[in-house]
Amino acid sequence: MSKSQITNTGQVTEIFKALSNPNRLRIFLTLVSAWHMNSGCISDQELAYYVGDLCECVEVSPSTVSHHLRELSHAGLIKMERCGQRICCSVNSETVAALSEFLTCLQRK
Repeated sequence: MSKSQITNTGQVTEIFKALSNPNRLRIFLTLVSAWHMNSGCISDQELAYYVGDLCECVEVSPSTVSHHLRELSHAGLIKMERCGQRICCSVNSETVAALSEFLTCLQRK
C-alpha cells in the first residue's frame, strides 16, 4: 500500500475487515500504543513486540494470536519479521498514515 493515498476500495475493505474482529483490534491497538510511545526511536525493532509478548498482553492463545497477526499483515496494517528464533511485529506506518489521510478526506467531504 502506498504511503500517499488509499485509492482502491478493496484496500479499505481489507483494512476494516481486519480490524472488525475484537481480538485483532486489541492486538493492533497494542502495537499502535508501542509505536506512539516510542515514535522517537530510530530502530523499528524498538517499536516491535514479539509474538509471545503480544499473547501475554492481549491474553489470547499463541495459535489465535498467530492467526490474527496473519490477517493484520495481509491487510498491510503490520509488519512481521524474524528476529532470530522469534517473530517481531510492528505497525506498518505507511499504511496507518494512508488510512489516516483517507479518513481525514472523508471528514472534509
